[in-house]
Order: sequence, then structure tokens, then C-alpha cells
Amino acid sequence: MTRARSLLRLAQPEDDAALSRLFAETPLRGGFEIALERHPSYLSSQAAMLDHDVFVGVRDKAIIGCGARVVRECWWQDEPARVAYLGDLRCHPSQQRRAGWLIREGYRTLATAHEKAPAAVTWSAIFEENAIARNMVQPRRAGLPEYIDRGRLHCPILLVPRWAKTPRSRDISFHRASEHDWQEISAFLHEQWRHRPLAPVCRAEDFAQGERWPCLAASDFLLMRRGKQLVGVTALWDLRAVKQVRLIAVHGALGRMRGLLNLLARITGLPCVPDDGAILPMGYLSFFAVDQEDAVLAQLLVKAARAAAAARGWGFLCACAHEDHPFAQVFQRFLAIPSHGRLYQVALGDSLPPWPERAPHIEPALL
Repeated sequence: MTRARSLLRLAQPEDDAALSRLFAETPLRGGFEIALERHPSYLSSQAAMLDHDVFVGVRDKAIIGCGARVVRECWWQDEPARVAYLGDLRCHPSQQRRAGWLIREGYRTLATAHEKAPAAVTWSAIFEENAIARNMVQPRRAGLPEYIDRGRLHCPILLVPRWAKTPRSRDISFHRASEHDWQEISAFLHEQWRHRPLAPVCRAEDFAQGERWPCLAASDFLLMRRGKQLVGVTALWDLRAVKQVRLIAVHGALGRMRGLLNLLARITGLPCVPDDGAILPMGYLSFFAVDQEDAVLAQLLVKAARAAAAARGWGFLCACAHEDHPFAQVFQRFLAIPSHGRLYQVALGDSLPPWPERAPHIEPALL
């Protein structure tokens, strides 16, 4: 009998289909068991990247796990910089005994990638319900880099009522953007985000060309104006063509009460709990910014975004904010399925850059 061999290597184009299957077969456990899928192509699903290093664990010629280092251009210390994000760590449920080996060898590969293409800072995020992953990185284990906890992430799945309407105001109006607005949008995001670490650098030409931000059109942007002045921007980013959230099962009391909850949802106009196996009718509340991070303006913009999402037939809108960011309190004012994560700074390389005092901006669609 031939002994099975395990090895770790960088992903190749011919691994794409197997990687997509791996994501479909490694759901995230919890009250809502979901799979974060990447169809039809995993390797082309990453948005806004400069570099993308994916390692795969292989056993007996089959891919059993993976992880990725994605480098994007983001704001850091008030300047554009190369920022590395570690994510997409997966180990097939049938291969959990080899998870430790996969992670140790994977981080060695990522450290090599960091040496070849250094980044100003490396960070990661882990869902709080993912106890296995959190226990793996804290406390520090042999062979793994240090993970420094930098705070809680609020990642609510906002419920989109069918009756949601655009708010009316005497001095505030809302408009769908066009391609003529790219320069104004990018200038506004530049002004509002340059002091928020980890916020992506957004240029008009990148929006116009469409390659850096897949599946995003000018008409996905919602502009909020006071008179002629732009005071708020957000986009309803629909990534379901490349990045899907599939509901595998609903466990516990929520699962037992699904019928009653759906009856109440039909009466109240709130979204129903989808059937097991369904892809959530969901988009991302992306590129969210308001003038001087004003909470009143932010609340109006969320309401307008919900109305736009309802017009599209969406039931859910994914948002994200660091616990110390003022928008975290704004998002908590809306009906939502609560979800939380932890933000970590990862000590890859010889030095650990100081963490800024200002709370970071986290784009939900890029997690």
C-alpha cells in the first residue's frame, strides 16, 4: 500500500475548481451555519488586490486546506501603503487532525511571501464564533506568528424591510451616481478616509475601469447631498456573481421557530429566513462615508441604503465597523442579525509597526 503524502505549495490555476469546492464544504458553525462560497472561480474572486498569495495543503493529490495573503493599497499612517490581509484559512472537516500541520506550514509560506513583498502592516479578522481558529492563534503557539488583538468588529447583517423608504428631509437629498461622479466620489472618500487606517485607497480611474472593484458599477453608488454639496456616499455592492453566502442550516431555538418567524416576517414585511441550501439575497454596505462622520447623517444614509436594497429585492445588507468607530453605534440602531469578529495585527517579519490611535475602517466586502 502506498503511503499518503502531505505537502504544502502555492496554488496554481488548475487548483481553482478544487478551491471552490473546499469553500463550499467548510461551513462556519453557529446558530446560522453558513458557507462562504466562491463560484465560479476562487482565484478571481478577490477584490482590490495588488498581490495574492494562496497556499494549498495537498494530501494524496487532493486539496485539504488553504490560506491566503492578500495585499491591497490602503491608508496607513495617513499615507497610501501596501497592507497585507491574512484570510481564507480553511481545513476540510475530514482533515481536522492535520489542521495544526497545515497552519504551521502555511505561515512559513506566508512569511516567505512577506519577505519577498513586504507590507506596512499585516492584519486579519476572525469571527468570534470560530472558537477553533481563535484558540489556534491565542495564546501564541509554536510555529505561528504573534496575533495581537486590536478590538472587536461589529458585523451586523441588517434586515431590509420590504416597506423601507428613502428618508425625506428639507435640506438632504439622495441620488444614484453615474460615471460622471467618479472623480467627486473618490475625492470625498479620500478626504473622509485618509485618517482611518486600513481604509482602501479609492481612485477615480480604478472605479471607471472596473477591474479593481469587480461587479461594481456607478449606479450601485448612492450619493447624499445637502444642496449641491456631497455629504455622504455608500455603495450597494452585489458580489453574488463571484462570492456567495449560502445558508446550510439554522440550529437551536431559531431553527425550531423558523415557521413562526417566517409567518411574522410576512406580516411585518421583514425578510424571511431562507430555506436551507439557499444563497442569501444579500449585498454589502460598502464605501460608507459621511461628512465628519456625523451620526445623524450616517443614520439617514443607512435608511436610504435599506430602501435601495429593498428596491433590488434584497433581504439583508452586510455592514462592518470597529467597536471604537462612531458608525458602530449607528449600525446598532437598526434591526439586524448580530455578528462579531476580532481584529488582529499579525507579527509577520522582523518588526511590528505601532498601531494607530484612530479606529480603522473595515470594508465588509473585503473580509
